[in-house]
Amino acid sequence: MSTIPSPEEIVNAAMELSSILTKAGVAHAIIGGAAVNMLGSNRLTEDVDILVEPPAIQHRELLLSSSNSFSMSELKLAYTSKSGAVIPIGILEGGSKSFIRMPKLTNTPTLKVDKTPVVHPAMLVCMKILRWGWMSDSTRPQSLAKAQGDFDDILSMLELLAERGERIDFKGIDEDRIEGHMEYFRKLRSKSKRVDELLKMVLDK
Repeated sequence: MSTIPSPEEIVNAAMELSSILTKAGVAHAIIGGAAVNMLGSNRLTEDVDILVEPPAIQHRELLLSSSNSFSMSELKLAYTSKSGAVIPIGILEGGSKSFIRMPKLTNTPTLKVDKTPVVHPAMLVCMKILRWGWMSDSTRPQSLAKAQGDFDDILSMLELLAERGERIDFKGIDEDRIEGHMEYFRKLRSKSKRVDELLKMVLDK
């Protein structure tokens, strides 16, 4: 049975991965739950996702050849921590067409956390809210659990934005998708008084 990684192990995996890509001159940014961990949240997540420019397979081979911590597990790239926790690594190409339509890395706002590029909290909220909006209406326990995790991450990032006096300006989001985001924000604020308060600070004009 594999060990569930701690937030610290997730951050360590993200930082080692980023260090290798940075040394090779590969532009990238940490996204998803790992990014939320790097920005201060302690919510448990099981994987590390990064946004890169194509080709993803080339970056995977670079990681495999650069550190014994990276290996292939069940046909997927993984990082093994010192405690033995196996952490799946997702390498997502910027601009790829999927349900959430990955933004192009060159248009994606980022910030540095201990020299590691992390997608900006405002963009993380915009990326997370699409999956939350879809899964929150599901009747499947697994989907509802993911929706709750996304909700917790969104709340954490909204708190961070409010604390920093920053706003969600949809930078990096395709214009034709902004109204879809706004629909989910309306749905989100109806679920939580605290979220409504935060959105008044970071989203409303």
